[in-house]
Amino acid sequence: MPNLKTTIYFDKVFTDAINDALNSILGESVAKALFYHLNVKLEEIPENPSRFAVELENIFGEGASLIERSIIKNLCLKLGLEYQAINEFDFADHIEHIKKQILKLERSG
Repeated sequence: MPNLKTTIYFDKVFTDAINDALNSILGESVAKALFYHLNVKLEEIPENPSRFAVELENIFGEGASLIERSIIKNLCLKLGLEYQAINEFDFADHIEHIKKQILKLERSG
């Protein structure tokens, strides 16, 4: 069973990584406008990253993958993990993989 403290920590770091990546790519004003138009709130994204990915794709089309990869790179950096590119890229699967790595490290540490 996942440690609640680790899960809360991961969710916070994940939302920070999203904010940082969007602000870096789009600029703060556009990032705020984007969240206004998304049908998912920032604090809901850790529970449903696939919905967030769908919302990004609805707005940016294929360009959404560039944003998603930036978020993942930022998340790995914040967690001290090495970023590993995956050919068959699925944002939600990648996030789940990173979360499992953190939980595994927490159990072994």
